[in-house]
Amino acid sequence: MRRVTLAVLLLFILQFETPRLFSEETVILDDRSKSYNLINKIYLLEDSDGSLDIESVIARTAEFVLIPDAEPNLGFTRSVYWAMIVIQNESALDKWLLELAYPPFDYIDPYIVTESRSGRTIVKQEPTGDSITYTSKANPDRNHIIIIPVKPGQKAEVFLRLKTESSFVFPLKIWVEDEFYKSSSTSMILFGLLF
Repeated sequence: MRRVTLAVLLLFILQFETPRLFSEETVILDDRSKSYNLINKIYLLEDSDGSLDIESVIARTAEFVLIPDAEPNLGFTRSVYWAMIVIQNESALDKWLLELAYPPFDYIDPYIVTESRSGRTIVKQEPTGDSITYTSKANPDRNHIIIIPVKPGQKAEVFLRLKTESSFVFPLKIWVEDEFYKSSSTSMILFGLLF
């Protein structure tokens, strides 16, 4: 009887705590900030045999685990991982950039999922990564850039299918487009001076 009472109490607490905790991990995009480090905002799901598609992953969002590190580092692994970032656009902009700032990362397959009155929309973005030739990338840069189209006031989930043979490091940051290109230009000038 005591175990049943404890189980019921735990379920009662989780019923109210889970949505609140999940909502705290949403990245709020506003007009004041120009970039967002995704510290404690990245959820991961291991796909050990690489068989999951985006629909299967969406159905398993409750299985994602929050990564508490600023720069997730899984070492070397043969597994495919799915990353999820939840964003709420409270800005006037309708386009943001997501940067994965680790050039040797092999393959990133991005999806943007939004909800509206007419239902769920899944937008597959152009894949990027070190295995994609520089000239065929949608957004050529030394790092990997993904466009996030999200309307003002809209909530979206960004899913990334991640696979690499190098170290599984994926520091992620969201940028205002102009600010990213300013920062990238400054970095390129500094790299040029170093060389």
